[in-house]
This record gives sequence, structure tokens and C-alpha cells, in this order.
Amino acid sequence: SFSCRQNFYTSDTTLLTQNQLATQGFKGLFFRAGADYHINDKNTIGVSGFTMAGNMNSDGETNYLLNNLNPSQKLKDYSRSTLMDGDRPGFDITTYHKIDFDKKGSNLITSLSYSMHNMNANSTYIGKVVYPTSSQSSISQIGNSGNDEFEFKSDYTKKFTSDDKLELGWYSGFEKRNSLAEGFDNVAQTELPNYYNDFSSDEWIHAAYATYGKKINHFSAQLGLRAEYQSTHINTVSIENSLDTFPTNQLQFFPSMYLAYSLPKNNELQF
Repeated sequence: SFSCRQNFYTSDTTLLTQNQLATQGFKGLFFRAGADYHINDKNTIGVSGFTMAGNMNSDGETNYLLNNLNPSQKLKDYSRSTLMDGDRPGFDITTYHKIDFDKKGSNLITSLSYSMHNMNANSTYIGKVVYPTSSQSSISQIGNSGNDEFEFKSDYTKKFTSDDKLELGWYSGFEKRNSLAEGFDNVAQTELPNYYNDFSSDEWIHAAYATYGKKINHFSAQLGLRAEYQSTHINTVSIENSLDTFPTNQLQFFPSMYLAYSLPKNNELQF
């Protein structure tokens, strides 16, 4: 890419020219598989999983030339190079058990899953000044982040008739996130405290929910309620401060209502 930026503000008559060349790449391997086993007419168990392994990289250089137009004068000639490589491994696995109680469609489905996804990146930033005074800087930055999650779900469906259904459910989830950033001055051979940041968070969610739906002739109605409890704990450490929050807890309720009326020619009114 190529760009020019000229200033016309009062006595500022500078022109900044930029030339940039950058390449980026990503390659990865993805695999998914699953299997179900029917124990008998009423019980089925299954397992499924997904995994990925990816690598990313980028290489870019930008050259800057700052000139003064009036009077004509070269002010600064410098460049900045960026090199980055990293990887993104991850996987998830889920197991479930289904019980069919009758032929109407009443069942109980219980599942347990775990997932892990990370991203690791190493970057190097090289700055070179050619004019007016020759100098060079080189900074390396490391950034690692991760996400671990557990989930448990249990859903019960009771079909009294084809037009009369009750659904009950429970959900529990735990998610842990973390990231770490560090910097190093390759010229001075020293660490850069201002680049340091260590972040982590833990979050629990528990929810119970119920819905009841019924259809009478052309009229359909469904009522529902979800109660959700959430607890979050955040910790972050940097050169300037350290923050360790106490767990924030909250209980929320989410009611819902759905109404519909069937009209001729497959039309329907919904509320």
C-alpha cells in the first residue's frame, strides 16, 4: 500500500509518505467425530469431539518519509518492521445420555462438555531511523491467552398430547479465561515493565428454566420462566496497579410469553 498525508494547518506544511508491504498466513488442521450407542429402546448414549491445531504468521514493513514542502527539506526518514508467529490449539468433547419415556416424544437429555482454546503469539517490532540521526530499536512482545469451559445440561420434555407440552431444564457452566502479556527490549537487553499485564477471570452460571405450551384449535400459547445465578471473579496485575475484585453475585429472572393464532392459507399472527 502507498499513502501520502499533507498538512495545511497554519505553518505546518509537511508531507508524510508511507510505503507498506505485508504478508499474512494461516494454516490449520480441523477434525470432528462422534458416535452414538443405543443401549436399548429407551436409552442412548453418545460422545462427540472437535479438535483444531493452527499456525499463523505475518511479516510487514512500513517505510516513512517526512518532508517539509515550504521550504523544501527532508525532516525524517525511518521504517518499522513487524514479525509475528503464533499458534491456536483447541478442542472440545461432549458426552450425553438420552432416555425416551414414551412414543409421544417425552424424554430426558443430559450432557456434559469440556472445551479448551488457547492462542499464543510472539511479535517483534524493529524500528530504524536513517535520517537525521541513525538509530535502531527492537522490541519483542509475548502474548498468551487461554479459555477453559465446563458445561452441564439436563433437559426434560413431557408431551401430554401433540398440542400440550411441558419442558424443564437445568444448566451449570464454569468458564476460566486468562491472558499474559510481556515485553523485552532486545537492544538494551532489559524487560519492559509497562508491557506487562496478567489477567484472569472465573465465571459460574447456574440456571433453571421451565416452559409450558398448549394449542387449542387455532390458538397457541407458551409461557416460560428462567432463573439465572451468576458469579464472576476478576484479577488483573500490571506495572501500575493490581486489581483483585471480590466475586460479584447476581440472581436474575427472565419471564417469557409467546402467543400465536393460525389464519387461512398458512398465515399466522404472532405476539
